[in-house]
Amino acid sequence: MPHADLAALLEHAERAFGAREAVVEGAQRWTYGELGARVRARAAHWHALGLRPGARVAILEHNTSAFLEGYFAAAWLGAVLTPLNVRLAPPELAAILVDSGAALLVAGREFEGLVAGLRVPATPVRHVLWSDEETSGLTCAPE
Repeated sequence: MPHADLAALLEHAERAFGAREAVVEGAQRWTYGELGARVRARAAHWHALGLRPGARVAILEHNTSAFLEGYFAAAWLGAVLTPLNVRLAPPELAAILVDSGAALLVAGREFEGLVAGLRVPATPVRHVLWSDEETSGLTCAPE
């Protein structure tokens, strides 16, 4: 179920500009309709993991399409997104995860070593998803 103005903004963009390009990242290109479908699929995946409105989701990613999808997926689910600074050290990131109460950590694969240094079991994080793996299977058609 969409939540807040961000989800409504994406829905409006899908209706108004569905077939127009929304995301261009290297060779990857998605229309607004495709972006919306990917966002809903990501939100559904998080919901299947047990996240509900109000859940905290941390994201450790550069300014990429995966970050954009995560941003809108959190709004779609009604979750609270906690962007993590990629320049912080593991102890600083772990403190933010504890303070935020993040149940899910989504990270770019390039941060695998950083995530390994977080000692995730000492945080409230229940699931770690790699953004490249999470988005690779998101091919559902727009609604």
